[in-house]
Amino acid sequence: MTLLLTTGLRRSELCGLQWTDIDLIQGSIAVNRTYHYIPGNRFFVGRPKTTRSRRVVVLDRNSRAMLVAHRAEAERVAQLLGREIQPSDLVFAREDETPWPPGSYSQLFRRTVRKLWIPARLHDLRHASATLLLSSGVPVRTVSDRRGRSDPGFTLRVYAHLLPNAQAEAAERLAQALPRLAAGARVPVVSP
Repeated sequence: MTLLLTTGLRRSELCGLQWTDIDLIQGSIAVNRTYHYIPGNRFFVGRPKTTRSRRVVVLDRNSRAMLVAHRAEAERVAQLLGREIQPSDLVFAREDETPWPPGSYSQLFRRTVRKLWIPARLHDLRHASATLLLSSGVPVRTVSDRRGRSDPGFTLRVYAHLLPNAQAEAAERLAQALPRLAAGARVPVVSP
């Protein structure tokens, strides 16, 4: 669940992660596939929602450390079962390497938040990720890229209410830049 919040991944993207998608040295995740469940005990692996959804998401140090620990535990369990982890193995799978149905993540999350009396859905972690990034001053384009959105305008329209002070901040930054300009600082001018 932590990775859904820290990366903004969709549930199907998390379920589709293979060890080959995880770069523990660089601290990144390559989103290359999605994993879905079709009623009747059928699973299918597909492509991410859009072309832009195929992306690399950089991990924060805590998420990276969590994945390092998860990998060590997965290797320990695999060794107990007399096997080695393969690059194509799912990152989040049962001990016998069969996939967890994507709905099981939602069920676990629902049970957890119900105990805490928090009205939330698993997908709300994706929204919370964007909300936290934007309210921390991360540029809309970067937030949009992390979420796999092709149009930063969509992200801006959905989350614009989180930026109520953007006009005031822009005016203040311009006011701070003007004395540097008056002092002879060179300012690059970009024309449309």
